[in-house]
Amino acid sequence: MRCNTCGAEVAPSSSFCGSCGARLSSPGLSAQSQQDYQPSFLTASAQMSRSYKGIGPRMVATILDTVMYFVFAWVVAAVTGGTTSEGFELQGAAAFLTFVAWAAYYVLLEAYLGGTIGKLILGMRVVDERGRAPGLRPAVTRNLLRIVDFLPFAYILGGLAVALSREKQRVGDRVAGTYVVSR
Repeated sequence: MRCNTCGAEVAPSSSFCGSCGARLSSPGLSAQSQQDYQPSFLTASAQMSRSYKGIGPRMVATILDTVMYFVFAWVVAAVTGGTTSEGFELQGAAAFLTFVAWAAYYVLLEAYLGGTIGKLILGMRVVDERGRAPGLRPAVTRNLLRIVDFLPFAYILGGLAVALSREKQRVGDRVAGTYVVSR
């Protein structure tokens, strides 16, 4: 099968062209409807380099996001008196605040900007099947399923799902209908 946009060879079961990022045509869709599926965040030249992101870049983005989270948690601990000479600790409302901020960080940034700061720094975006920022419901879904992806520990299940998926989707991405791609 060939992409209608760039003519590249693609697997028959693919949803997107690996070369240009265009949504592959489906029987029954008009040319205008198919054009509506083009990723809105990519320019024509950027579409040529679109690719799904695997385990390595995602891990580096997670490390960057975790470092930012710990800096934020330390600031909260410093403001609330939870710092010690050995580090910091959070209890009660301060611990709850940092947890809510961490969850909101992932959900809101992915829903509306298409990625956390770590992903954006590394040139990645979380997108829906139309190539747009996924919105609130898919972002909540993919982030709630981080619990499943983490199993049995250290994102083993999520890493296997990404490694075995042609479109590099972890369990949360598959359920939410999202993809992590080059920006």
